[in-house]
Amino acid sequence: MGEVLSTVPTVGFNVEKVQYKNVVFTVWDVGGQEKLRSLWKMYLSNSDALIYVVDSLDRDRIGDARQEFQTIIKDPLMANSIILVFANKQDLRGAMSTDEVSEGLGLHDLRNRIWHIQGTCALRGEGLYDGLDWLASMLKQLQESGHATSVAGPSI
Repeated sequence: MGEVLSTVPTVGFNVEKVQYKNVVFTVWDVGGQEKLRSLWKMYLSNSDALIYVVDSLDRDRIGDARQEFQTIIKDPLMANSIILVFANKQDLRGAMSTDEVSEGLGLHDLRNRIWHIQGTCALRGEGLYDGLDWLASMLKQLQESGHATSVAGPSI
C-alpha cells in the first residue's frame, strides 16, 4: 500500500484496519502455523470475505493449503463469505500459475460461491490493488442488492 515492509511469518494473530479507497477492511492475519489452525474458527463469525494467500512457489504444500482452505470455506459461518485468493510469488521462476493454484485449491468445484483468484507479488505490490478492487466491488454489490453483510456504511 505504498510502504516498504520487511516480512516475517505471523506468530500468533495480528489485526489491522486497512483503508483502501473508500473501504475500511478489518484484517485478521491469523497465521498458518499448524498449532494455531484450530483457533481459526474463532475469527470466522461476521466475516464478509476471506482473503486466502497461497505461496505459489510451494508446490509440495498445495495439498495442505487445499485441505485448510476447504475446511474454512465449508464452515457454516463462512457460507456467505466472498473468497479472494492471492496467488503470491508469481514473479518467481517455477511458481504455479493462477490456474494451477485454482486447481490445487479446488476453486472450480465451488458452487454458489463468489470467488476470484489474483496473481500477486507482495514484495512489489503487484496484483494487490487489483484483488482489493475486485473485493470492494463485490462487497458493495452485495450491500446494494440487499444481501446481509456485517457492515453498515462504507466499512467492510
